[in-house]
Amino acid sequence: ANTFAHAWLEAESYLAAHPDHRVLLVDFDEIIPVDYHPYTTQVQCDHALALLLRAAPDGGIAFSRTDAGAEQQLPQGPQFLAWLQGQGESLTLAADGLGWQWER
Repeated sequence: ANTFAHAWLEAESYLAAHPDHRVLLVDFDEIIPVDYHPYTTQVQCDHALALLLRAAPDGGIAFSRTDAGAEQQLPQGPQFLAWLQGQGESLTLAADGLGWQWER
């Protein structure tokens, strides 16, 4: 699902209107009950991520829509955190027919 990307989009929209404010983006989920496993292809994992965001006057992380490629099996929040802690220049994620890209 795109909940992390949608939360990021909402945070960016708010910061564009209020560049002197900060936004606390929180993404979390827990493993769904076994009865629902047939309805998802996503790997189930408990996770929580909180990011304090602000408008970056000189760059920062760029975010944009892109073509939806293959959907990833892991939730978007943990994938974003792994990218943020790594050295990659960009991260592209897709879910529900939508593609999202973050660039350093």
